[in-house]
Amino acid sequence: MLDVAKIIKSKILKLLYVIKFQLLTLWYAFKDPECPIYLRATTFIVICYGFSPIDLIPDFIPVIGYVDELIILPIFIKIVEVLMPGNVSTRAKAKASSHLENKKPKPKVWVGIVMILGIWLLVVTSLAHLLAPKLLDYVNLHH
Repeated sequence: MLDVAKIIKSKILKLLYVIKFQLLTLWYAFKDPECPIYLRATTFIVICYGFSPIDLIPDFIPVIGYVDELIILPIFIKIVEVLMPGNVSTRAKAKASSHLENKKPKPKVWVGIVMILGIWLLVVTSLAHLLAPKLLDYVNLHH
């Protein structure tokens, strides 16, 4: 009997490889001088998020931690792919294939790290701002 966990892991690894290829394709499309300006901004945001080592939803959270890599990121990649001109996409795919065949390291996009840390900082400060008055009321009532 086949081990279901191994099959699932294999499928997830294949999907992650496809996502890596798609992100590399977007990276090379972004660098292509024929990539439209309006699409570069969106592409850049997707690339930054995709290549950032820090996730919006941390991977250590069971199941939900992989939602961004397996659902959210592919949706945004597909949107950019649909909008990308064919000639730019074709050249970018060829460069991404070569990149993977030559086992080059993935591009480093430090803006992605800053972007995700900024979002988390915004979330934490917003929660602190919302919860501080209630916490102070609680402390004052119990003293």
